[in-house]
Amino acid sequence: MRFLIFYLASIGVCFHIQAQGDPTVSLHSKMDSMQVVYGIKQMKDSMGYQVFVDSLMTSGNRSTNQRAFDQAIKYLEIGEYAAKYYIGENSIAHARILYTFGFSYGRNNTFAKAEPYLERALKIYENHYGAACEKCAKTLNTLGFVYHFQGKYDKVQACLEKSVSIYEKLYGKYQADHINSFNSLCIFLRENGQYEKALQKFPELLELNEKLFSKRNNNYIAALINFSNLLVDLDQYDKAEALRIEAVQLSESINGKL
Repeated sequence: MRFLIFYLASIGVCFHIQAQGDPTVSLHSKMDSMQVVYGIKQMKDSMGYQVFVDSLMTSGNRSTNQRAFDQAIKYLEIGEYAAKYYIGENSIAHARILYTFGFSYGRNNTFAKAEPYLERALKIYENHYGAACEKCAKTLNTLGFVYHFQGKYDKVQACLEKSVSIYEKLYGKYQADHINSFNSLCIFLRENGQYEKALQKFPELLELNEKLFSKRNNNYIAALINFSNLLVDLDQYDKAEALRIEAVQLSESINGKL
C-alpha cells in the first residue's frame, strides 16, 4: 500500500503528457516513456491492470472531491490510457473511468468537456448491459445535470425521465436512487416552466420521501420547500405558505430553532 501511495503521489506531483522533441510522438509512446520514469510499469505489472485503473480512478475521485481538479485529470488521463490500451477500449473499465472523467469535469463546471465523456460511457454501458441497467441510469442522471447547465433542456428531460424509469423498473419506487432522480425531474420541470407537469409530480415526490425516509427527514423538508416554490409560481400563496410552515416546523424538530 505504501508503494502504491508513493507512486501515485509521484504521478500527481510530476506527471504531465508532453512530447519531448518530436511532436508527432504518439500518446502511446509518451505514456510508455513516462511509465519507465516514474516506476508505474513495475507497479502496474505487480498489481494487475484492473486494480491499477481502479486505484487511479479512486485517486481521481478523491482529488475531485477535494476540488483539486488538475490533479484529478492527471490521474484519470493515465487511468484512461491503461483501461483503453491494456484492458480494452469500450470495456467496462474504460466506461467507468470515462464516467469519472465526465463527473470530474462537471464538478469543475466545464460542462462542454464533461458531455462527450459521459456520452461515451453511456454508450459502452448500453452495449454491455442493455439500455435499462443501473449504470445507465446513473450516467443519464449525471448527463441531465451536464445538459442543463449548457441549456440543452430537451436532452435534460429525456435523460431524467429515462433514469427515473430505469430505477423504478430495477428497484421499485421506494428506493433512494429512484427518488433522487425523481426529485431532479420535478425540480427541472419547475425551473423549465412546465408548472402543470411539476404540479402533478410533486405530491408523489412527497409521498415517496415520507414512505422511505419519514417526514422528519431533510429530503422530505427539501421537497416541501421546492413544492412551495412551485405553488408561488402558480400564485397559490396560501397553499405555499402552509407548506413552508410545515417545512420550518419539521426542520426545527430535527435541528432545533435557529
